Amino acid sequence: MSQLQHLSLSETITKVDALLDGGSGDPGRLYHILEFLKNNKPLYHSDKIYLEKKLDSSFSVEDEPEEENILLPKIKELIDSGNGDLGRLQSKTESISRKRYSTKWGSYYTTDQVSQRFSRIKEIIDVGISRILRDIFQGY
Repeated sequence: MSQLQHLSLSETITKVDALLDGGSGDPGRLYHILEFLKNNKPLYHSDKIYLEKKLDSSFSVEDEPEEENILLPKIKELIDSGNGDLGRLQSKTESISRKRYSTKWGSYYTTDQVSQRFSRIKEIIDVGISRILRDIFQGY
């Protein structure tokens, strides 16, 4: 048996998303596994084995060390030097630290929330296109 490639948590989540998008595997089980991975919960042994077979890889359910955002030290310098609006700089530091990004409307979304919204929009578009094509070609 060949050596399995090892995937990080984020790589595993991406691959599970791809399995779901591609319709490969049991969607209910894969959604369940995906939620456990995103919430850093340990997988059941049977789910771990199932996923390793689907991915042909071993994987980690622990977060990989995060790289510090390059803006944080620069913002800290501004705060320490007294330049700029202290409240706004602290707010930006908090947002970046929590991986929350502001939209032009002032709402905050995590990257996972944005990804989920786009996935749902894609799903709605795919279903709509399928219905339109079915209706067009129904008479042929």
